[in-house]
This record gives sequence, C-alpha cells and structure tokens, in this order.
Amino acid sequence: MLAFADKADHSTYVLVTAFVGRLAPREPWDQNFESDAERMEALEFWSRNALVWDADVMSAPFESTWAEILG
Repeated sequence: MLAFADKADHSTYVLVTAFVGRLAPREPWDQNFESDAERMEALEFWSRNALVWDADVMSAPFESTWAEILG
C-alpha cells in the first residue's frame, strides 16, 4: 500500500492519497511533473486505476488511530 499524508498540526495528519499495488505515478493534477511524457503516463495509469468510492464493497468512513486498528 502506498499512502501520502500531510501534517495538519503537531498530532494530526490528513490522508492525501492511497493506492494498493505497485508504486503509482503522480496524480494528473500534480504540478511537479518533470516532462510531458511523465504526465501522459500518469493520465494513462489513472484512467485505468482510479480510486472510486463504492459503498457496496467499502465500509463507512471512520476516524481511528493505528493503535486502535492494530489492537
């Protein structure tokens, strides 16, 4: 699993993105592409691997800590 988070304050992080699988390219709106080819690779990847919320297969959103999840 690949996950990126921003630090919101001294004790809180906000999940920016997550993806299960191989290292994914940057999201298409990222401003840090080094070339047009890199951006096209990202567009091609995310057009086939987009993250989509599906209530039929995903649980309801919730807040927790890793300590609570891992028990």
